[in-house]
Amino acid sequence: MEAEHVESALDEALDESFPASDPVAISFEPEAELRKKLPG
Repeated sequence: MEAEHVESALDEALDESFPASDPVAISFEPEAELRKKLPG
């Protein structure tokens, strides 16, 4: 019975998550660009 509950919870969480095809909203600047912005 508990396995069914866990499976159901996992299915629900997967349904509520964004599709893997969505682009990631985080971008990183190259280290050289970050150095230009730092004082010193």
